[in-house]
Amino acid sequence: MIFVAVPLDAAARGVSSLGRIEPHDGVFKLVGPSEIAVVAELLVDEGDRIERGEVLARLDTYAIKAADVKRVQVALDHAKRVLKRQQELKKSSFQSEAALDEAQRDVEIYQAELTAARAQLDRASIKAPVDGQVLAVHARQGERIGKLVAKNDVLDLDPVARMDSRVIEVFVLLDEPAIVADLTNLQVDVEFEE
Repeated sequence: MIFVAVPLDAAARGVSSLGRIEPHDGVFKLVGPSEIAVVAELLVDEGDRIERGEVLARLDTYAIKAADVKRVQVALDHAKRVLKRQQELKKSSFQSEAALDEAQRDVEIYQAELTAARAQLDRASIKAPVDGQVLAVHARQGERIGKLVAKNDVLDLDPVARMDSRVIEVFVLLDEPAIVADLTNLQVDVEFEE
């Protein structure tokens, strides 16, 4: 809770109000996936502290994409074994150069497919971009989300990394705004209470 007192005149009248401090860069808005999906697993709630890279939610496509990664990994492992056999046979002159080239090509194709499958799996999770705190969750488990539909507000707990730590903006909602309407660039005392 924040209390802000604003001096008004020589008599030093004060106005108190509740407000919140936000980092100079503002609050991060996390947007859902580019394709339409359903939130299968929501792993955070409002108020939770989170770390950069932490998974906040998994989409319904996660299980399918995890199976794709496993399938391609198995195919790559098989292709590597075939390539190894082809290389041994080539040393003994029992295999053609073409068969060896084909086995090498298969390994390279499956390596590329594995990279793509892992990227797709990564996109089936929503991750925290910074260390912070979840301010609001706009989509719950079982809800359909898509491009620019689901977002979570995350307050960055390390604004110093991107700004001058001496600059803090204070936003205050006043019960009596008319009293301070003509005043600008005021010095304020900020008091924190837990």
